[in-house]
Amino acid sequence: MRIDQLTDEQAAMLPVIRDEWIRAGLSTEPADRAAAEAGVRKAYAAAGLEPPRLVIWLDSPLAGAIGQAIVRTPPRTSAQVWDQVWDQVWAQVGAQVWDQVWDQVWAQVGAQVWDQVWAQVRAQVGAQVRAQVWDQVWDWCTGALGRWECGWLSFYAALGRLGIDVSRLDGLVEIERSAGWWWPMRDAVVLTDRPSVISRDKDGRLHSAAGPAVLYRDGFAVHAWHGTRVPADLIETGWDTARILREPNAEVRRCAIERMGWDVFIASSGMRQVGDAVPDPGNAPHTLALYDLPDTLSDMFEEPARILLCTNGAPERDGTRHRFGLVVPGHHTDPVAAAADLYDIPVQAYRQLEVRR
Repeated sequence: MRIDQLTDEQAAMLPVIRDEWIRAGLSTEPADRAAAEAGVRKAYAAAGLEPPRLVIWLDSPLAGAIGQAIVRTPPRTSAQVWDQVWDQVWAQVGAQVWDQVWDQVWAQVGAQVWDQVWAQVRAQVGAQVRAQVWDQVWDWCTGALGRWECGWLSFYAALGRLGIDVSRLDGLVEIERSAGWWWPMRDAVVLTDRPSVISRDKDGRLHSAAGPAVLYRDGFAVHAWHGTRVPADLIETGWDTARILREPNAEVRRCAIERMGWDVFIASSGMRQVGDAVPDPGNAPHTLALYDLPDTLSDMFEEPARILLCTNGAPERDGTRHRFGLVVPGHHTDPVAAAADLYDIPVQAYRQLEVRR
């Protein structure tokens, strides 16, 4: 069977399949161990291997990374299945269908599941393994499979729903839908549970201002601020100004300042004000003020920048209005012009804005 063009009915299936795989990739339900182990047996059989004699379950990717290094024999199962399926599928799918399924399923699932979440988890595992154990363990982590594979597995699952034979991947699909990271080896397999918590912001990025953005049942955690992985204490307790200024990573410094609040940081760090504060035409009776960044933060942005301190147009639940800092180009000396630049409107148009009610 060869497919060169999708019917309307087939095309309508793609968003449904995409959403199914995004839910699977972001699931925080406990692993379905029986289903995952059945998937392992299928995957090994598809690769022409005997099922592993030793099945080990651990609670997190960090535990799995260490556990598989203890058991370690080269992980080749998934590669063998992948190589055998690729040629078979390519021969049955026309370029137009390939591109359409790729764009609507693989790319979107990969962006939301891998790019936003699991890349951060893998980086955290790598950081902790290298720092706490030994580099050799991390070398073996590269054989790990699981959550970030949602992208390509969703692509092939979509092709399977269109009638293409991808049955050799059934085992990998079952594991992906049932468990977390896993490491296949000749005589053993290490599988891990899914996280108990995944917290994201409105843009789908890992984020939590109150605790771990990803938390596993053994306590392994990833802390993140709007998609940037940060040290745990930045979130759990917050950093003071001195600690922020000592941080060598510019992105982490920015996150710490946002966590503290630009208004608080400006006051505590002695940032120099550029000119006087002026009334905000779009948010009376509040004001706008420009500040220079301290020298220690000059590398935080790619281009010269200043901070525009302004007030939220909408009150908080308690009636107060949040003060926050916005990054503006460093050439601005007029706070109103800087605000207009943020809205991408002429400064005169911003000066004539109606007062928010």
